[in-house]
Amino acid sequence: HRDLHSFPTRRSSDLVNIKRDAWGINAYSFKLRSVGKTIFFNMWCQGEMAGVIGADSEFIFLLDNDSTVSLKSKGVQGCEVGDGKKWATHEYYITLDNLTQLLLHKTKSIRKYLSDGYVDNAFKDSWNEDFNNLMKVFLREYEDKVEKK
Repeated sequence: HRDLHSFPTRRSSDLVNIKRDAWGINAYSFKLRSVGKTIFFNMWCQGEMAGVIGADSEFIFLLDNDSTVSLKSKGVQGCEVGDGKKWATHEYYITLDNLTQLLLHKTKSIRKYLSDGYVDNAFKDSWNEDFNNLMKVFLREYEDKVEKK
């Protein structure tokens, strides 16, 4: 059983990292996309991080230097429930400065604010390399796209 399954393709918009916690209860998938110069961080989740988020909800990365990177939600977003499980796809705004900080430092944990509180989860060391690769591929494509305009 592996902690991380990675499915790289040619475009970062298709690059998905699925992470499962040690108990297999929670699963996460991260993607990046852009519209013009606006960049979005997408998180698909199953388990305790799935829930309703508000227009001002934050997603926070705690980094290895004890600094944080905070993302703001794109708006009110819900979740789905079925077969005794909860899942959601939530989208947040992310800046180039945020991406740079995430590339320069390892993520220790993540915090996701929901409408009824927040959930903290450890970010496994083994996830950082693939997470950084996702950001590197996206940034290359983003810079190429922006330069062409």
